[in-house]
Amino acid sequence: MARTADRDVFLNRLCNLGGKENNFVSNAKLLGELNWDEDKYKRIKAQLRQESLIVIGTGQGGSVALVSRGKAAKLKVFISYSHHDADLKDQFLKHLRPLEREQLVESWVDQQIKAGDAWDKETQKQLAAADLVLVLVSVDFINSTYCYDNELQKALDREANGSVRVIPVVMRSCLWAHSPLGQHKAVPKDGLAATSWRTLDDAFTDAATEIRRVAVAMVEER
Repeated sequence: MARTADRDVFLNRLCNLGGKENNFVSNAKLLGELNWDEDKYKRIKAQLRQESLIVIGTGQGGSVALVSRGKAAKLKVFISYSHHDADLKDQFLKHLRPLEREQLVESWVDQQIKAGDAWDKETQKQLAAADLVLVLVSVDFINSTYCYDNELQKALDREANGSVRVIPVVMRSCLWAHSPLGQHKAVPKDGLAATSWRTLDDAFTDAATEIRRVAVAMVEER
């Protein structure tokens, strides 16, 4: 399996070092964390600057930070998944945190429902308000009446009228390509199930990178 692209490694490490406040990080510190030679660092930094994904700061030796998105621009992301995939879902959500720190997205999963809330009513409310629906695909998701016939169908109906974007995130191998999701571009790359990759981190980094690209484009189109 192909290794995570250098640009994505750069962005993820910068996001972690910049923290929740998206602080500037010195070139020296980031270079040390990446353990790259200086030429490679400068080349990837120049590429990301050209793509408007990072900004350059001042100070001795220079610094960099992720491009900050305004709070009002955040996309509402609905995570649709089978509870049989709860552990995989939790690992995947870790890779969406950098996008949340960027103020690019805010994610919602059903575990955020508070005790006493009407579970189905709140789920439908969040699904109706979502800008982006991430469908965590597995055989258990496809076999779930609620996930497949309720959440997925409503998301696809909204997508048909242009009010939401749906992205399949393939967790485990199954016949998803023969479902209505088969017409969608799936992540990770080529729709290869995350559990088939060398590591889940590689799979979910690849998925999050494409989701970020889509999210940035959606925000810029607003």
